[in-house]
Amino acid sequence: MNLSMKEQLKQWKKDHQEVKQERKKEKPPQKKQEKLSERELRSLMGMDMRTLRRGKGGAYKG
Repeated sequence: MNLSMKEQLKQWKKDHQEVKQERKKEKPPQKKQEKLSERELRSLMGMDMRTLRRGKGGAYKG
């Protein structure tokens, strides 16, 4: 069997294409959703921050 180089490449491609189609595509790993507690959410929103309030004799932290 003395085929030209082009014919050999075509034959090789035909033989090896089937192998690629049999492989399954891997799914990318899913990102885990971050679960925050109520305390962490309050902290992120700044609800637990100390604030200055006006009172008798000046401002105080409350």
